[in-house]
Amino acid sequence: MVCHSTILFMIAGNLLHLFFSNDYMVWYFVPDTPIYPAHTELIYTFIIFPATVLLFFHGYPKTGWGKQIVYLVWWVIIYSAVEWVLSETGRIIYDHGWSWLWSTLFDCMMFPMLLLHQRNPLLAYGLSILIVVALVYGFRVPMGTVL
Repeated sequence: MVCHSTILFMIAGNLLHLFFSNDYMVWYFVPDTPIYPAHTELIYTFIIFPATVLLFFHGYPKTGWGKQIVYLVWWVIIYSAVEWVLSETGRIIYDHGWSWLWSTLFDCMMFPMLLLHQRNPLLAYGLSILIVVALVYGFRVPMGTVL
């Protein structure tokens, strides 16, 4: 069963991305319809990502570390493949050094972090802060856009 705070954890992560890099986006979605890009981000933040969490936990194997690893890899492949299609069709744009490979590496961290949050939220929050700081500095997000 998914803890509602894990869904909020995923929502908060994307909102932090939008907050920290609003004027320095390393990736962003290009709307399919004539709506504001912010609306597209909100759809992903409040519909797509929570649905991902629900689906991810619904099928997560309770036992067998081998099955669990295969399941994690499968979700990384799904997310990476969808993002590759979005990038190839111009529906997602990368900037400031971010790329499809960085997104795939992020997915490799994101799904285990969801599991960690389910088991140990405080540790997940602490590690998330370190990850955000590393990404902000690693991609040279100007602090003027953050503060």
